[in-house]
Amino acid sequence: MRPIFDPVTTRPNPSGSGVVRTQFAGNIIPRDRLSPQVLYFNKFIPLPNSPDGTFVSTPVIADDSNQVTLRVDREIDRSNRLFARYSNHHNTERSPA
Repeated sequence: MRPIFDPVTTRPNPSGSGVVRTQFAGNIIPRDRLSPQVLYFNKFIPLPNSPDGTFVSTPVIADDSNQVTLRVDREIDRSNRLFARYSNHHNTERSPA
């Protein structure tokens, strides 16, 4: 898991160049530091459901396909040629992702 650092704790690095920050306790941003907009949208984010702490989705995928073929040839005479074809194929396939 990647550490989450508190941006308001940014300070010069005492060991050299650059800056350092303090990591949030437990790697969790405190609720009082979240904006009302974030709190609203968090309601729509699913909770983790896998051992590694992420959300895994396995929706059912529906694949509907239609195929139509039509062919007409003719040359009646010079040995009488004629050809006609009509094909209609419908397929519905459902599978987990």
